[in-house]
Amino acid sequence: MESGLNQSPVRLNYGNSVLGLLRDGGFTTPMAYRAFLLIDSYLYGFVMQEVHWPFEEADIPQVAEAMTTQLSPEDSPHLLEVSRHVMTANAEGNFRGVYDAEFSAGLELILDSLARLRDT
Repeated sequence: MESGLNQSPVRLNYGNSVLGLLRDGGFTTPMAYRAFLLIDSYLYGFVMQEVHWPFEEADIPQVAEAMTTQLSPEDSPHLLEVSRHVMTANAEGNFRGVYDAEFSAGLELILDSLARLRDT
C-alpha cells in the first residue's frame, strides 16, 4: 500500500483473496476489513523486521550484549530481562526457533481473537 494508487496486480489479488476467505469464513464486511488490517499489519511488521534486520544471526549475542551494557536494571528492567532471554536462546543455538515461535504465538492469538469476534 506504500505505493499509493499504483497497486500491483499481485497486491490487489492478495487483498481480494484474503478478504474473500474472510467473507467465506463468516465475517461480515466490516469484520473482514478489521481482520484483514490486523493480519496484514502483523505479517507486514514481521516481514519488515526480517528485511531490515541489520545483523547476521551469528551476531545476535554480541548485539544483545552491547544492548545489555546500555541498560540499567533500575531504568530498564524489562528490556534487560528480554535481552538476556534472547542471549540465552541464541547461546543455545535456538534464536531462530524462539523468533519463529513468537511469530506463531502472536498469529495464533490474532486468529483466535478474530474467530471469537466472528462468532459474536
